[in-house]
Amino acid sequence: MQPPDNRRRKADAGDKIIFVLDSQGLSQYWAHNGHTATIEAVKLQPQNHRPSPRAVYVVHCECGMELHPRSTAFELV
Repeated sequence: MQPPDNRRRKADAGDKIIFVLDSQGLSQYWAHNGHTATIEAVKLQPQNHRPSPRAVYVVHCECGMELHPRSTAFELV
């Protein structure tokens, strides 16, 4: 059995989010801007150029799609 992962993340499984635009009015998820979604899981992906893994979220959008955004694409509701 492994101890719980205490690294900080923007959101966790079960949280509600809303897709937003960045400071320049852009988004990788433009078609989902303003949509709400529920986080189903958080995947930690190791990165060679970073000392810590990157969190990629598995979310179920209100439009029915499963998406994998980074934390910059959404805000917590």
